Amino acid sequence: MTREKDFDVVVARREMTQLFRRSGYRATSMKDLEAVTGLLSGSLYNAFGGKQDVFLSSLDFYLANVVKRRIDEHLHGDDPMECIRALFTTTYHAALGKERGCLLTNTAIEIGMHDKPTHTKVIAGIRMFEREFLELVKRGQAAGKIPSTKDPQKLARQLCVSYQGMLVLVKVVATKKVLDEYTDSILDSLT
Repeated sequence: MTREKDFDVVVARREMTQLFRRSGYRATSMKDLEAVTGLLSGSLYNAFGGKQDVFLSSLDFYLANVVKRRIDEHLHGDDPMECIRALFTTTYHAALGKERGCLLTNTAIEIGMHDKPTHTKVIAGIRMFEREFLELVKRGQAAGKIPSTKDPQKLARQLCVSYQGMLVLVKVVATKKVLDEYTDSILDSLT
């Protein structure tokens, strides 16, 4: 008979996910995970498995709750160009300071292709954005805001790369003015 969990799994996953986003996989210890969740290591292992399992669970949580929410909030509006601007600017307008960054981008930089399960989840997140960017570009082309002579798949991939680049820049560029200029140039490249 299994013991019922006496903690909120969603809250624990959210806290662990934020810790991994801030600190990275390698710098996060099981003691750190205990500290942010208030759970002892035995409870963590019983609920989630070892550190790698916790991390993969955190990536799943991030995809389902952060990436999906960002897409839903910013990329489903009426004006495709404003949707793109909103997504890019929220990476820095909403989070100036040490809390900047994206778990997917940080993980891609830290782990890259060295761990297949992690790599698979990072690629899944990037593809989520790429699919949405493709739909936005097609809508922008249909509305006459983006030239129909440009390949929508290439533009979607360009936006994906630009978005990942912006998520790196927000960690080192401290002024909204400069980041707004980067965003403007990304949007200008579409037209």
